[in-house]
Amino acid sequence: MKKRHISVLTAILIVVMLFAAFVMTGCEEKIIISEGSNHKVFQISEISGRDYLYEIYSDSGKLVERDTTFRIEPTITYHDDKLIEIKISVGTGFYYTHFYDREGDKFSESFDVLRAAAYGKIVYVSPIEDRWVLIVRDIFDETEYYKEFYLDFIKTADPYATIRLAEFIDEQNLRIVYVSGDEYDEIEAVLSLNPQ
Repeated sequence: MKKRHISVLTAILIVVMLFAAFVMTGCEEKIIISEGSNHKVFQISEISGRDYLYEIYSDSGKLVERDTTFRIEPTITYHDDKLIEIKISVGTGFYYTHFYDREGDKFSESFDVLRAAAYGKIVYVSPIEDRWVLIVRDIFDETEYYKEFYLDFIKTADPYATIRLAEFIDEQNLRIVYVSGDEYDEIEAVLSLNPQ
């Protein structure tokens, strides 16, 4: 009977030591607090030494999304007082991005090959009829704003190779540098975002 009691104590001691080692070896947390309040905006915690748990909070402090990513820390950007961008890598250079509007308490759909985001719009490349097309649209509702640009992109299976740079100059103009033609020429253009 006494021998069994020592085994239980030994097991408890091992569990406590493992937990202490886990806590001491980089269980790092990033917590962002909303300006002007004491509510969290988002939190990223490293778990098990290689995976990450992220949490997104509403304007009232309610947890609205919790998920785990494997091996690669998610990139979460707090754009302004209401918009959170959540970027999840799939480990191959590709990533998926979605947004949360804290004021409107709503999530966007998930986008891949996202190149820029500002002024409530996003820029990404998508295949349409066997070619890459640059799309600019409202983050949450494409019926609010949606425009396609058919440019002479290089023929490639990698959509990231098509655009070197995309940045909003202002709300109505987008500057891009893209790769075109058999010689892989870099073309710079300013695209008007005025509705058609």
